[in-house]
Amino acid sequence: MASQSANYKTQAALILLAILLGAVLGLGAFQPLRAWLDSRHPQPEPSPIGLQTVTEVLDLLQEDYIRSLDTRELLEGALTGMRAFLEKKGIQGVELPELPQTQDRARLQEEFTRRFLEAQVAPGIEIPELSYAALTGLVEAINDPYTTVMDPEQYRRLSEQMSGGNFGGVGIYLEADLRHERRLTVIEPIEKSPAAAAGIRTGDWITHIDGEDTSEFDIEAATLKIRGEVGTRVVLTLKRGTLPPFDVTLQRQQIHVSSTTPKMLPDQ
Repeated sequence: MASQSANYKTQAALILLAILLGAVLGLGAFQPLRAWLDSRHPQPEPSPIGLQTVTEVLDLLQEDYIRSLDTRELLEGALTGMRAFLEKKGIQGVELPELPQTQDRARLQEEFTRRFLEAQVAPGIEIPELSYAALTGLVEAINDPYTTVMDPEQYRRLSEQMSGGNFGGVGIYLEADLRHERRLTVIEPIEKSPAAAAGIRTGDWITHIDGEDTSEFDIEAATLKIRGEVGTRVVLTLKRGTLPPFDVTLQRQQIHVSSTTPKMLPDQ
């Protein structure tokens, strides 16, 4: 049952990251997790608002993720997210140089803190937005399509789907593939779903949804386009390997999502 355990841990990390973001945005519904985190990581002196959550997510990932993670790679990812955020906001004059080449976690966190504090005082910066950018970059550094950062609304929708609830859709897990310019890519079809029955495969690139180009879609926008009233149809245009693009017409159904999928491994 090793696969089930790994799947559970990954999904737990994903959900906890979403809840932590709710704490950044000051939502009282997430206070039970805040109490739990405080019991595990006492903070005698509160960290600056926003930075504390980034630190907590770093701790959470390094303690509970299914494999060992490199502190410097994670924090460099956070800086990458912050740089992209500053560029998008058109904010200049904030230097965020690379972290030193060291495995000393305390020094790496100190250097990251210095950079974060410099960025958060720049004119036009909203600290929760900066924190979200750092968290997104930090998690993207793991390169795991099943671990992500979500805002509270995205988490609410995920909870509806992963709690065993039903929704009208075609039954596919999606990612914005970072290796290929954030292409909308199928992670895998859900077993016994319309997508699985139609032969949609892991790695298929969804170029259009009902004829609409997906190049500017994020996961949320794509999900809203694909989901709909049960019994209605949606056309996905797919690109697979060297084959020319082709259309797949799917009828939306009630999709039941299992939170974990057990699997016996050889010799276990």
